[in-house]
Amino acid sequence: MRILSIFLLLFLVTACEVPGDYDSSDNGSDNYDNQDDYNDDDAGAYDEDGAYDDSSMSKDQADMIKTAGGDRVLFDFDSSKLDASDRKVVQGISKWMNKRSGSTVLVEGHCDERGTREYNLALGERRATAVKKYLTSLGISSSRVSTTTYGKERPAVQGSSADAWRQNRRAEVKANVK
Repeated sequence: MRILSIFLLLFLVTACEVPGDYDSSDNGSDNYDNQDDYNDDDAGAYDEDGAYDDSSMSKDQADMIKTAGGDRVLFDFDSSKLDASDRKVVQGISKWMNKRSGSTVLVEGHCDERGTREYNLALGERRATAVKKYLTSLGISSSRVSTTTYGKERPAVQGSSADAWRQNRRAEVKANVK
């Protein structure tokens, strides 16, 4: 009976671990408390083909996209690694932020619909953190970059196709200039 109890305890502890290389002690997350500073209208800034529609976004967001060449990066399945094209977008965002000393950004981590809610929240956090860490490696103060995760709760594109999943595995950067 004692061996069974130990086995169950180990099973519960193992089941509670977050998969992957997520380090909860230093995830870089600020979980920004005042998200009202960021224009949520920018969430609908893409049409169903993934093209920018700047008619509904803030002036700051549109300016950042124009300067940086985008405001989102896409990730491979179950990954939080930035590829060369992702790094180019983040470098553009860094240049935009360097020109606007009062600017801050909120990086939102998102996932496709596959996987559990808990796993996708952790993966979304790793994606947002990857963008934040790259911005800070480019000289942007970490105090100017906040992160949050939405997991699979806010898809950019509805559907269960490979293309919809590709567009939903992303990190979006929301601009705020004071």
